[in-house]
Amino acid sequence: DPRHIPILKESGAKVITDITHPNKNYPRMGNKMIETLAKTSIAAGSDGLFMELHPNCKAARCDSLTMLDSKLFSQLMYSVRKIDKI
Repeated sequence: DPRHIPILKESGAKVITDITHPNKNYPRMGNKMIETLAKTSIAAGSDGLFMELHPNCKAARCDSLTMLDSKLFSQLMYSVRKIDKI
């Protein structure tokens, strides 16, 4: 939850946010919230992002509904970098 990032950063530690596994809490949304979590996490001050990628998410043995298709990684990083520069 991006609201916790500033609280965690008060400890002085680097904060890395998982942007794929939290989507398990919203099974009807699947991986549609990955970009939203990435952007809000960076905007809230996260120092990095953790995510699961797969070249064919439907064929993945686990977490197939919450993964990011590896073909979309560059596009996601481009949109996140624009926020990080603000």
